This record gives sequence, structure tokens and C-alpha cells, in this order.
Amino acid sequence: MDPVSPDGSSLACPKTQLTFDEIRNILPHGFPVLMIDRVLAVDRDRRIVTRKCVSGSEPYLQGHYPNGPVIVPGVMLVEAVAQSALLLAILSGSAQTEGFEHLLGEIRAVFRAPVIPGDVVEFEVTIDQRTSGGVSYVGIGRVDGKMVVKAFVLTISKVSPAKNV
Repeated sequence: MDPVSPDGSSLACPKTQLTFDEIRNILPHGFPVLMIDRVLAVDRDRRIVTRKCVSGSEPYLQGHYPNGPVIVPGVMLVEAVAQSALLLAILSGSAQTEGFEHLLGEIRAVFRAPVIPGDVVEFEVTIDQRTSGGVSYVGIGRVDGKMVVKAFVLTISKVSPAKNV
């Protein structure tokens, strides 16, 4: 069965681009942590390309390095990769927004350059490997074609309840 959005429309349609409002209706994240402004391309079960336009008025920039340059915290760039991976999973039909079962199992990231207000970051996230317990994704964020972050995200599709010892 194809995944559906909260308004009942199919998410697994041939549409390959999504607006901010469509993304907001799909992802469980809300302001101020929704880190994806647009989906530029989707290749179901393989890859997604998303965009984040960084504004100087982003709440997470306030107080980050108060006496230094204003840069996007690395954790927010990794969050954008994770949200892109979740969008790919939802649009591919392997995750639902209700009863959300995908949990982050592991995150590793390498940061190559700072991201500042005015930058437009394009994230390309691909499925790296599938296992019986989850999926690993590789995400690369670029500004003007230059890599600024590379993150590896592992999701766990189902969590078993803890057993009493």
C-alpha cells in the first residue's frame, strides 16, 4: 500500500518535487527544526535531493558563537540529512508518518566548510545499505557545488521491547 499524507493524498505518486508546505504535511518535524525547504528530486528506494535556504533569522543561529561569525551548527546540517533520509523512506513507502518506527541508530559526520546565512545547501541522500534491522544512508550537503558536510545515518526500523534479565 502506498503511503499517504495526513490529508489522505498518496505520497508515492510520480511527483518528484515537493514544496515546503507539502514537506511540512509529510514530516513530523515542526518549526523551528524542520530543515528541508524543498525536494528537488526523488528516485524511490534510491536517492533524494533536497534544499535548505539558510536565513540569518533562523532561531538556532541565535547565540551560536555569540562573539564570532554566524554559522549553522553542524548538528542542524546532520538533522537536514536525517530529515532527507526520512522523506526518502516515506516517499518510498518504507516508513509512515503515523506510528513512526524509524529511529536513528548511529550518526557519523564530517564537516568540510562552514554554512552561513544566505547559503543554499543542497543535500543528496542515497541508500547505502539495507539490513534486516534497518537502512544506512549517506548524505552529502553542498553549497555552490562545494561539499560542506558528509553524514552517515543508520535507521532502525523496529525496536524490540527490553527483556527483563
